[in-house]
Amino acid sequence: LDQDGRYAEVGFTLARHGALLPPEQTAQLPWAARKGLSIAQWGSGEGAGQANRISTALRVAEKLEDMLPGLLDETLELLGSGSGSIELYDPATSALKTAVSRGWFAQVPGIRLRPGEGIAGTVFQSGEAILAKEFASDPHVRDETRPQVPSGWGGICVPIRSSQASMGVMFISVRLPRQITRDEAN
Repeated sequence: LDQDGRYAEVGFTLARHGALLPPEQTAQLPWAARKGLSIAQWGSGEGAGQANRISTALRVAEKLEDMLPGLLDETLELLGSGSGSIELYDPATSALKTAVSRGWFAQVPGIRLRPGEGIAGTVFQSGEAILAKEFASDPHVRDETRPQVPSGWGGICVPIRSSQASMGVMFISVRLPRQITRDEAN
């Protein structure tokens, strides 16, 4: 849900384990109409269990700020990482600001990026995910930010959208040599 209670989606699917769906596709679930977001599951095993935990985290939260830690934590677990963040757009400052962070992202001081600046601002403005082999050497990273980004970490930054506009971005970071693949991102 966005800050006004509208449906929001993270700009990727949980490959092989579940997908974020709009409420009209999940109307048979009583909480879907209230929350406007669910995770459809298929398959079995740990992936389906993780998708269920993400669904539960979203279902029990009453406010956006209550949903975000669970969404990030379960997504990090699903992708086998402990580092990531969610950056939300603040219209009052016209910048993205950190809403929740884990791992090395929690060690980076609150950097505010405007749309089009850095990886987060580029993803927010374009609506397109960026896969980075290594964040520290990625050309999208601003020179003044680069010293705060540890070497040896890559990953993905994906848009978070409401039904009407971009809301922010989510970073998932993994330590090299591991890389997030296009299949995981799709």
